[in-house]
Amino acid sequence: MAVRLIAFDLDNTLLYDADTVSRGNREALDDAAAAHVVTAIASGRVFTSLPAAVLSVPSVVYAITSNGAAIYKLPGADRRFDENGRFDADSCFSNARCIHRISLPENRVRAIMKVLGDYPSDRYPVSFETFIDGRAYSCEDYIRRPERYGLSPAYIEYVRTTRTMVADMRQFILNHADCLDGLDLQIGDPAVRDEIRNRLMTEVPDIYITSSVSNRIEMSNAGAGKAAGIRYLMNILGIKKEETAAFGDADNDIDMIRAAGTGIAMRNGTPACRRAADYVTRNCREDGFAWAVHKKLGIPDRRAEMERYMRAALREAHMAEALDEVPVGCVIVKDGKIIARGYNRRNADRSTLAHAEITAIRRACRSLGDWRLSGCTMYVTLEPCPMCAGAIVQSRIDRVVIGARSDKSGSAGTVVDLLHTDGFDHQAETVFDVLGEECRELLSSYFSGKRK
Repeated sequence: MAVRLIAFDLDNTLLYDADTVSRGNREALDDAAAAHVVTAIASGRVFTSLPAAVLSVPSVVYAITSNGAAIYKLPGADRRFDENGRFDADSCFSNARCIHRISLPENRVRAIMKVLGDYPSDRYPVSFETFIDGRAYSCEDYIRRPERYGLSPAYIEYVRTTRTMVADMRQFILNHADCLDGLDLQIGDPAVRDEIRNRLMTEVPDIYITSSVSNRIEMSNAGAGKAAGIRYLMNILGIKKEETAAFGDADNDIDMIRAAGTGIAMRNGTPACRRAADYVTRNCREDGFAWAVHKKLGIPDRRAEMERYMRAALREAHMAEALDEVPVGCVIVKDGKIIARGYNRRNADRSTLAHAEITAIRRACRSLGDWRLSGCTMYVTLEPCPMCAGAIVQSRIDRVVIGARSDKSGSAGTVVDLLHTDGFDHQAETVFDVLGEECRELLSSYFSGKRK
């Protein structure tokens, strides 16, 4: 059965570090959306600390946060980006909708703090974080002395910029004991961490306890957890367990991996997480998420498809090169088949109109018996000039995949943008830099030879 919902952890699963999404993983998310698959973040992070690198991917629709204690429906692209196309975090956060929340019961919070009263922070390396209404609060000392609490240097800036620092965190927690989404501990001594965890599990029943990294203890409502979060989305979306997949690397991902129809662990994951999974994919830094989306879940890899057709366009460009023409090639694809090809023949034909794109458009029109090329995608090795961009708009081509930009006459956004002009009656989707290096090298080699 085809997958309809993918939930994914962030750190060391989708993300390389605190806020880096690779191009391959980002495109895998877009490929999933193109296949009508719903994608959802599943993180221990509080909502407002989710990284822009993920929230700026329009294909990501939901966010399971605070280990399942709060779930958000993300706004559409028009509410995530400003008029210049830049990601607007404030707009994204303010327009997101919390669709599910379960707080820690006040009596459980006070019971937790009673246990922790035996571990004063001046004597024990114990620091606190808590989450309220999608925002994170942390001890000032956690940032001043991160090594005391086992905080990785790579995450210091992330914590600094996503937390509100509080001087007396213990009192702050008690003052807000009736509204906490979650309560986390950072403990620099493994022996102390194990002792506290064992005491909490014994003395404070009916809470959810997990850990995403070795120095943390993460606590939420007993009804929380990433598994509860993915089940909630299954229920509201009408999706069956066998139609879901979940990705993770840490112990706090295990319940979610088991709850999904297909559980996938990263090779860099903990031994327990790997054992719980149906499959183990490649390492996070090897784009293991993207690899499994395509190879294990069977979602089409649109970049691989685009590269295949761009190679066909490059073959056309080499034909132009053989005629001592500027090496530009083009193919037009409809329903998975190349219906027309063209390459630059301006000098050979002694015609201003003999550009690769114009030739391909003429042949595509003859092939389909219609001037309208709706449903077609053009693959071209060099960004179209104004003449060719105009022909693309007039022929109603849906999408243009481009190898190299043209700094002198590029009319798909580099010099002017004729493919996305509001006043025109048609606009074409554009994708840049598909086999861009090979396309640029071909042109550079041709012009270098001319200068000798």
